[in-house]
Amino acid sequence: MYGSVFLVLLVLLFASCGSDEPQPIMGELVDPQVGVDPPTNPASIAAGAFTSFAHSLSGSATLYTDAQGARTLHFENFTMTKGPDVYVFFSKTNNYSEANTVPLSMLKNEYTNTSLSFEIPSMVNTSTHPFVLVYCVQFSSLFGYSELKK
Repeated sequence: MYGSVFLVLLVLLFASCGSDEPQPIMGELVDPQVGVDPPTNPASIAAGAFTSFAHSLSGSATLYTDAQGARTLHFENFTMTKGPDVYVFFSKTNNYSEANTVPLSMLKNEYTNTSLSFEIPSMVNTSTHPFVLVYCVQFSSLFGYSELKK
């Protein structure tokens, strides 16, 4: 009897100790496309410059929407030293909070004046989440943010 209760508790413990990796609302995280030019003839644009807090983060973020409604987030002149467990999030504010963010992508490299593009899943509402955060989950460190303004 006690053995089976112990086994159930052990299974629950290991199940709760899963990855700290942010889970997207639906589907997988998006991989960044490196060195890609921004879309041409966008139907709608919102943009902002990055404000750096750590890891020499700089550059700008621009939101493009094409005629078919597909959305792309494009980083231009993006510079960041490499860090562990670094993600791009859409957020309601310029501070990280798991309740206010939607994970988009993981950044695994160092970048120097690089262009990056990300396809934005349809379930992400950029009107309610106008901030783009670059955040290290492992060390709770905000590398920087950009507010997308029209």
